Order: sequence, then structure tokens, then C-alpha cells
Amino acid sequence: MVIGGCTVSEITSAGHTLDDVAEYYKPTKLDVVGWPTTAAYNTFKTEINALEVDAVVSTAYLTPYQTMCSTYTNPVIGTFYRLKDYLGNYVYATGVDEQLEVAASPSNPMSSVFYTMNTISSLRFMSLLNGYYILNNSNGHAVLRDIPGANYGYQFDHITQHDIGALRIKNNSEDCWYPSSDNKIYTTTSFSQYNTANSRAFYFEEVTSLPVTISTAKYATLCSPVALTKPDYIKVYYISSVTSESATLTEITGTIAANTPVILYSTEDLDAEKTYYFTIVSSGGTDVSASNKLSGQAAAQSVEADFAYTLQKGSEDPYEVGFYPKTAGVINGFKAYLPTDKVPAAAGVKGLSFRFENADGISTIGNVPSTTDNAFYDMSGRRVSQPTHGLYIVGGKKVVIK
Repeated sequence: MVIGGCTVSEITSAGHTLDDVAEYYKPTKLDVVGWPTTAAYNTFKTEINALEVDAVVSTAYLTPYQTMCSTYTNPVIGTFYRLKDYLGNYVYATGVDEQLEVAASPSNPMSSVFYTMNTISSLRFMSLLNGYYILNNSNGHAVLRDIPGANYGYQFDHITQHDIGALRIKNNSEDCWYPSSDNKIYTTTSFSQYNTANSRAFYFEEVTSLPVTISTAKYATLCSPVALTKPDYIKVYYISSVTSESATLTEITGTIAANTPVILYSTEDLDAEKTYYFTIVSSGGTDVSASNKLSGQAAAQSVEADFAYTLQKGSEDPYEVGFYPKTAGVINGFKAYLPTDKVPAAAGVKGLSFRFENADGISTIGNVPSTTDNAFYDMSGRRVSQPTHGLYIVGGKKVVIK
């Protein structure tokens, strides 16, 4: 169909309708971040159909088309995204107070995933890597920080008509992101909206599978603000009860409900860390909050010493991965932890280690006795009042009674 320079009457005489004209200029995507909304397209379609018969479409369509392109879809609050620059490189986080960078394929898949949180008038981006927020600092860098402030919120606008789908990312001071030649993200207001050297054009890709990297220790924790289904080779648990001697892990076999802090266990033998992908679903899963002793949240949080037990590797054989007291500092976001007040006071208990396995996987975790405790414990962490022959733990060390 020939459009350019034709009048409406010429187009209709050729057997086409004004709806055909609207369809010809319809964007390839609707209701996708950076692209027009369905409502905007419908308005554009109405304006096309209102053109006079002698209107030349090549110029007459332009105003409604620009209106359509300026009414674009914003990022959605409570959604995971990857951000891609105009060269196709992905934005990723490297660490706290470190400048964001771009790469075609970041080595850690979690580092390029960001979650959107809302402020009064703008969005905040939070890194899946650790739950820290992105901000524009005073040095003109986009970096990760743990405490929200004035420059943590971002707004968006369209680049130009021919860059449909692309958005500028800017803070309240109009400082916009751009990738420089050193593959790092800087902020400025000083150059044009779009050029081949330093472009402000970024594209949003909604994440449909959440990456979680698990080390060779085979355990991890997760607290996702969206519902998930687990991949193969992963078992999911929550702590349903804690006593002075052990804690019980209850398996979640179906959908993991949103905001449910859980323990992840890989049933594979891992010679190196591996990333597993959890499918994001709109809803579902059983609410276990009434019995779940674990806590967690998306944002990183500063805590005092003895606030919680976090997943760590124990310092004494045979106690390996488990929940041990967290020193003062930061608990990363998107992780689960065991609050200290959920653990009954018990003399000599310094942590909970994973030690029990059966054909169905892990069923319980046992208390790790303190090195100052001279009581006898069996290899399952249970206190033994009258030890006989065998191997025991006393003061954190193996003791053999013959």
C-alpha cells in the first residue's frame, strides 16, 4: 500500500480504508515499556479516521502520530527489568558504592536484574544482587547505595520520534544516564538527547525468569516480592518450628508465594556455582507466613549484632553451611534470615547447621553447641547426658569414646 504523499480520497479509491492507514503506522509493540499504550493508539486511530478527504496523509498523519508516540508505557512498579543501552549492552551492578557498568553479557546474571519500587513521584531501582538502591551521586555516576535519598528516584521520557521504545532515565535534577566509552554509566544534562557517541536511549526488558546463583555449598536463601515456580534440581523449604535442639524444615513443592522467605537447596553436585532460573508467575502459592520463622525483604537493611542468624558457612568441622549469628552490618535484600527472637534461648547454642538428609532431602537442622559448652552432643547436635562408645562433639571438637 502506497501512503506517502497520497490524499485520503486517493487511498480510499485504491480500495483501502483509513483503518488500513492507522494499521500501517501502528507500532510493532503496544503496552510495552517505552512503546505507546493501546489507549494512545486508539486515539491516533480515531484522529486518522477524522481526516478530510483531501488531506495529504504524509503530513496530516504526523501530529496524531507524535501524540501517540509521546503517550508511552512507563515501567511498572513491582516489576523486575533488565536495562539495555542503545548498543545492546546490559546495565549491571558490580558492588556497593561502585559505578554501574554495561556489558553484552554480564558474568553474574543476577547483577543485571533490577526491581522497581515507588516513591511519591518517581520510581526507584533496586538491584537483585543485594537489595541496594541506584542513585546519581555528586560525581556524575550512577551507583548503588543502601539508604534511599533525594536522588534515588527516577523519571522517564521519550527520546525522539524515530527512537520509539527508547526512554531517558533521569532523576529529579534532570541528570540523565548515559554509557561512556569506558562502559560505565555516567549522568549529565549537557549533551543532546540522542547521538552515536553517548546516547541517553535505554530500553526496558521485563524479566520473566528470576536468576538465583547458588554456590558449591548447595544452599541459598531467597525472599522474592513476586510469586515464583522453582526449576528442576531445586528443593524449597521454610523453617516451620524451632526448639532448643533443632529446627524443622517444611518443603514447598508448588508455587512459592510472593514475599515468602525460603531456603533453597540444590540436589546437584556442584563443582562451581550455578545459576538457576525461577519462573515469575502472577500469583499463587500457599501463604505460610503464620508458621514460617524466617523473615526477609527486598531492600537491604542495616542491623545490630545478634539481630538475626543468616546463612553462612560454619567455622568448625563438622558444621558446615547453616544459620549463624550475623554481626552488625547489612543484611542483603532479596534474602531470608532467621530472627534471633524466633530461636528459643538455649545455653551454648551458637547456630543451626544443615546435617540431616534422607531420600526426600533435608528434613531438619540441628543446633551447633558453643565451644565453651563442655556437654556432649551427638553428630546430629542432640545433647547426650550419658555418652557411651562413639563419636561426640564436646566444646566444638570431635571426641571419640572407646
